[in-house]
Amino acid sequence: EEAPLAVIGAYPPKDVGPSHPLRALVDGAGRRTSSVVTTVDLRPLPDTAVADLIAETLGLSLADVQGLSTVVVAGTQSNPLAVEQLLHWLAEQGLLTFDRTRQTWTWQMDRVGAIAPAAARIGAVVQSRLNRLSPALRELLRLAAVLGDRFRLDDLVKVSRDQGDGLNDRLRQAVQLELLKLVDTSPAVYAFGHPLVRETVLDTVTAEDRAAVTALLTSVDDEIPAARLFELLTRASAGDIKPLRWAE
Repeated sequence: EEAPLAVIGAYPPKDVGPSHPLRALVDGAGRRTSSVVTTVDLRPLPDTAVADLIAETLGLSLADVQGLSTVVVAGTQSNPLAVEQLLHWLAEQGLLTFDRTRQTWTWQMDRVGAIAPAAARIGAVVQSRLNRLSPALRELLRLAAVLGDRFRLDDLVKVSRDQGDGLNDRLRQAVQLELLKLVDTSPAVYAFGHPLVRETVLDTVTAEDRAAVTALLTSVDDEIPAARLFELLTRASAGDIKPLRWAE
């Protein structure tokens, strides 16, 4: 019995050339009379929306954040992920601070304007954030990146050297930093905050390390479903295949 199926996907066009498998899939579906393919071009946020986002995030008025918003727009091209990562980066660099006496966020516009990176370097902002993490937290993220965009806590425990409270503490820290998010609780499943975060982490993992993590997981779990095993082995062997980059 046939039933309707809706598939929704997002990708940056520059990373899907004429020879990319996804392009062949989309074009092939479009040629079928029974299929309807609709393409929607996602544009950056309007500059006013970025100002609204910053004002709401910091609990300030639009007038208060106008100067900061201008710098953020220039440094992110109004990409929502880039805005989020740049605000995190400014706070971690001590350029965006919370004044507990006045109970408000403050910044020095001259320093922010001089140091905030250009849009082309937003990937470097994510890497800079990762570099500031503890070695143990970076190792946890590397293991998680090998397991996938989404991964089960029990899989992470199986491949982690630390299976005690330290692992839970680092997971909580990663969630607080919005690098990871808890997407399910029964069983516990985590996901990366955005594919760009995982991609940046995955770039630091060698093909050999990917294979070692997969081998360890399969050696301690002999009840992995066939589909799951295929997914893990494919990911481990894809040392030269990167996930689609974040949509700009």
